[in-house]
Amino acid sequence: MRFDPDRGYRFASFAAPTILGELKRHFRDKGWGVHVPRDLQEQALTMGRAKERLCQRLGHSPTLQELADALGWPLEQVLEASEVVRSYETTSLDAPVGRESEDTSTLVESLGCEEEGFDLAERRQAIAQTWSEPSKLEQRVVALRCMLDLTQREIGEEVGYSQMHVSRLLRRSVMRLVEPLAA
Repeated sequence: MRFDPDRGYRFASFAAPTILGELKRHFRDKGWGVHVPRDLQEQALTMGRAKERLCQRLGHSPTLQELADALGWPLEQVLEASEVVRSYETTSLDAPVGRESEDTSTLVESLGCEEEGFDLAERRQAIAQTWSEPSKLEQRVVALRCMLDLTQREIGEEVGYSQMHVSRLLRRSVMRLVEPLAA
């Protein structure tokens, strides 16, 4: 429906609600920091209005269950609408975390953490790459010591070498395996 002067209405009576409606539509559709489907936007607005009315009536901020009861919605729908409200404005990752002027840390600095498992995985990979370097005898000696927890004397009896020779084999093999970790 566009303005038609032949209908006898003043232009102001057409223009005011039309412009107001277009402004509301623009802010509804373009004002959100993250795209949110229109039905969820409308649910969030309906919940906001209901929350204001309940605050005035109850004298305190309503619980989610009170909102759900007042709106006749399931609690999950109220929770979803509550989450949608948080999507209206976004926060820059460069924004300061605290409100005090002394605190200069940013939100991005507070996110994430150093994953200790990465270091362990890198070490395992480095050792796995050097595992083929020792001879079959050295591999067997290390496996008997580390996997079966045999003593050097027991390993010597198993492979037919003295305990002293087994000690030297273990030391040389382990040094070769951990060498990449030192770099």
